[in-house]
Amino acid sequence: MQRRKDALKPEIPRCTRQTDRPPLSFAQTRLWFLQQLDPLSPAYNTTQALRLQGELDLCALEQAWNAVIARHEPLRTTFGSVEGQAFQIIAESLPVPFSIIDISLLDEQEKWQHAQAFAVTQEQQPFDLSQGPLVRVAVVRLVQGDHLLLITSHHIVDDGWSLDVFVNDLTAFYRASQSREATLPPVLPIRYRDFVEWQRQRCELPAHAAQRAYWQEKLKGLQPLDFPCDHPRQAAHRFQGARSRFSVPASVVPAVRELARGEQVSLYTTLLAAFYLLLHRYTGQDDIAVGSPVANRITPEIERLIGLFVNTLVMRVDVSGNPSFRELLARTRKTVLEALDQQEIPFEKVVEAVRPERDLSHNPLVEINFALQVPPPQAMNLDGLNVTYVQLANQMIRFDFEVHMWDMPAEITGEIAYSRALFEQTTIERIQRHYCRLLQSIVERPDCRVNDLIMLDEAERHRLLVEWNGTERPIEPGPVSLLIEAQAARRPDAIAAYFEGQRLSYRELDERSNQLAHYLRHLGIARELKVGVCLERSLDLLVVILAIFKSGGAFVPLDTAYPQQRLQFMIDDSGATVVISSKEVEKRQRLGGG
Repeated sequence: MQRRKDALKPEIPRCTRQTDRPPLSFAQTRLWFLQQLDPLSPAYNTTQALRLQGELDLCALEQAWNAVIARHEPLRTTFGSVEGQAFQIIAESLPVPFSIIDISLLDEQEKWQHAQAFAVTQEQQPFDLSQGPLVRVAVVRLVQGDHLLLITSHHIVDDGWSLDVFVNDLTAFYRASQSREATLPPVLPIRYRDFVEWQRQRCELPAHAAQRAYWQEKLKGLQPLDFPCDHPRQAAHRFQGARSRFSVPASVVPAVRELARGEQVSLYTTLLAAFYLLLHRYTGQDDIAVGSPVANRITPEIERLIGLFVNTLVMRVDVSGNPSFRELLARTRKTVLEALDQQEIPFEKVVEAVRPERDLSHNPLVEINFALQVPPPQAMNLDGLNVTYVQLANQMIRFDFEVHMWDMPAEITGEIAYSRALFEQTTIERIQRHYCRLLQSIVERPDCRVNDLIMLDEAERHRLLVEWNGTERPIEPGPVSLLIEAQAARRPDAIAAYFEGQRLSYRELDERSNQLAHYLRHLGIARELKVGVCLERSLDLLVVILAIFKSGGAFVPLDTAYPQQRLQFMIDDSGATVVISSKEVEKRQRLGGG
């Protein structure tokens, strides 16, 4: 996503003030603090993989790798602290050796399994922020002329945009080592420490105070999204995740793009509005907020820097009132544009302004992320070396789940990264099907009310409305009193009846009705003798009716609202030998009985 306007976009000067303890950016400070809480956590590790096909010069690659490290300060930075205040320690040089892994003797399937397992091992090995380097690299040889370059780093030193910067610089330095005519990357105008100094100064400006006030008002009273999970949430966040890919149906893609153009909104906004609708259906909540990452490269000086710049915007939309999808799309557009206008405030400062209740089992403000990603670059040719991106590891998850979408030339694809501690894969696959089905329903009827748009396919609708709604059950032979006795034996503490806050278990129902049945028999009630019952609706009424059945008598209902003369006639006419009523009813109606 990009900003709508550049009101807060000045140049970043190179800092001339020297300090032995450069401060951290706000995003770095949050990650440093989280790492202090759990020093052995790999939650903020990321592993990227590049496939290098062709004749690879390992010496030249290692030289290029170390040239990139020398060029970008964050890759040779560690972190110290004094009295709880963290600062950067930037090494003048920090060579990072390669690890060479040769799996060329394995068969084809075993190679990729081993490569995946090795990538996961690299990603799950924690970094010590006080001891560098905070990046490691390994070259996996699949066969001669086919290698994987695995780069694992802690998120405190880079972000997703940084990978493209890294690849561009690496290829430039690699070419330079192979050819005297190659052009080296231009000298960087500023360093990451310059950005940090500028960011901290900017946060003192009135424009930033206005942005903080906006977020404080926008997110006031925000409640957590109660998304149904397969497993209970643990006391502390678990970061082990998995990923599931999907594609929007080919027949729907052109219509989604056309809807976005017709409504003069971005594809991101359209996909996000559909996602809000999905969350509304799953949670039943009208107040929906999700996180959305932005590159936050808002000045030209930092576009070619490696470092942690990414910011998270909280997109909060009101889905109440059962609007049409076009209306929901308009609400989403307004939210997105406002958020992009206020994006310079770091997420950490937004959290400080809103001050949500903190809990180690939850992220602050949002637990679900949604992003439309830039498609990965196509294969690059590097002096006869073909370079492509490969997804191997990335099993760390920092939210309940994250939705990543890609707008490809001929398709729209997606991926959900989810917490394995909360969700089963079948649940995530169902969420993906429902999202795609909603998109199909939306493009067919964009003026339809959101609650009437179709999320289930025909098989799910039949299962929900017919199969799961089938209440027919074979009735066991025998009187109802015996059925209740059997249930009391099987599940004595199960609730048999509930009335106005009072509960009656099957054991209590059976025991109390037995006591009254014995008393009725003592009064002479036997088979087919009539027993009148004049009681208000209550649990006692249920006990009395069951007791009459157990004694063998016949139940004569007497409505307490009838006049006394009418009730006396019914007693006499039915031949009821006993009448059961309460003292309150007797005070109103002077009932008689044989």
